[in-house]
Amino acid sequence: MLQKTLASTSRLLPYKVRRACNLIGLDSSVKFGTDSVYHQKYDEESLREKRFFNFGAGGFKHHFWSNIEAANSYDDVFAKQVDVEFDFTSRDRLPVDDNCAEICYTSHVVEHLRDRHVEHIFGEACRILKPGGIFRVTCPSVTLACLAVETGDLEFFKALIGTQRLSTDLTVDVGLAFYISRQLVLPEIGRSQWDLPGFMELRKERGRNGALDYLCSLSWDEYQKTNPVHINWWDEEKMVRMLQRAGFSQVYVSAYGQSSALVMRDTNLFDNTHPQISLFVEAQK
Repeated sequence: MLQKTLASTSRLLPYKVRRACNLIGLDSSVKFGTDSVYHQKYDEESLREKRFFNFGAGGFKHHFWSNIEAANSYDDVFAKQVDVEFDFTSRDRLPVDDNCAEICYTSHVVEHLRDRHVEHIFGEACRILKPGGIFRVTCPSVTLACLAVETGDLEFFKALIGTQRLSTDLTVDVGLAFYISRQLVLPEIGRSQWDLPGFMELRKERGRNGALDYLCSLSWDEYQKTNPVHINWWDEEKMVRMLQRAGFSQVYVSAYGQSSALVMRDTNLFDNTHPQISLFVEAQK
């Protein structure tokens, strides 16, 4: 009865409440919403073997999906939900067979990794997918963040920073750094980077992408190992180009809740991390 009640009201619940329900097994959306779709569209072996892979899954939980996580990125609660342990900063082969996966998905992970690590992950996703399989990627859109800087839209960044403490006063430049390279403005770093020029000055000197690369280059990999924060930026062009290089035959910009794979249109489970500031891209093998 409780699960049926959740099924009818889940979309009205705040995201954190839905996530808490998933963690304790009250996964209303999958039990009463999309199981039939999975059975209609995918073979029983794929469902039984959980050949749907979520890279950097965090608190995600679904009985047809396999969660892939790094050893240092989850607490004891999340550890119970990890199906494949994998170091995203390695160049190791993911322990999954070629051409077996139906779908791959990753949400708000690539902004925590360097380009070379993302390239490897994209290549592994392409390798394990069946021909025609879909890979969906969502992450913060730096296009929206740069527009906020150019228009002086401080509210854009206030919504993300919330009550977190910064090492300096919030401006649009500080907001952009928090957005793409957070450790530059977090107080525990113990030093301030903000004797450098603002973004608009850097952009004049280095171009937009050069300015963003420069800000990301100031972040420390050693800090990232134990305090995962944003250290990279992504826009449509960069994401599409990297997915094409990984070997995908079709790459296209998508939007919130608009996956070409029907099961990923369930926004109770997918696309629900800061959708208002996010980029959505899909690739087909």
